Amino acid sequence: MKKTLLFVTVITAIFFTSCGNKGAGDNGENSSKKKKTIVAEVKDTYAIAEKEAQDVLIAYINKDLELLKSRAAGILKSTLDEDAMDRPEDKELLESWDGKIKDIRYSKDYINFTDVWYAKACFSGNPQKDERIHIVGLKSNDKENWYITMNPIGTIKSQEYLEMATELPE
Repeated sequence: MKKTLLFVTVITAIFFTSCGNKGAGDNGENSSKKKKTIVAEVKDTYAIAEKEAQDVLIAYINKDLELLKSRAAGILKSTLDEDAMDRPEDKELLESWDGKIKDIRYSKDYINFTDVWYAKACFSGNPQKDERIHIVGLKSNDKENWYITMNPIGTIKSQEYLEMATELPE
């Protein structure tokens, strides 16, 4: 009986050590995959909504819920949680960011008797060469305070992006 108990204990210990800790801090992923460190570009001046777009990307990469909530408004702010930053499709897009906002385009709409401005900040891809680019979507009701849209990180067709204004519409 003692030999059986010792055998079960040894097998259990081997099982847990081989399946559990694959490296400190790597959550069981292959330790050859290092977490990419992004250094965001710092400027003296930013285009309209550029700094806000950069903050959104930094919040997603660092999983900084408070920073992301600071760029959200209304009901969206109260619905954001850690799961909002764990979408696999966002992770793939974020891996292509080099820390720079490449370009920003703007549009304007009239919704519920009020003007709404939109900014799409290209953070990966080249709208002149690529069919699709990666963007951060922001909106504003006053052209000064910019907040994330429902799914702020996404991909759009370059043609759609290029058709938007390079200056904030009046």
